[in-house]
Amino acid sequence: MKKTIKWLIIGIVSIFIIVIIAGMYKFNYLANQPGYDCDGNKIEVTSE
Repeated sequence: MKKTIKWLIIGIVSIFIIVIIAGMYKFNYLANQPGYDCDGNKIEVTSE
């Protein structure tokens, strides 16, 4: 039982860390790319 709880906690923490790393990648990498704002979001271009 303790072994199952240990692996469950390790799995949840691992998923949490992967989500954090993906967010850091989006923020740091995409923010420096043309066409993206400082938050890493794509800039929508509207032609007027």
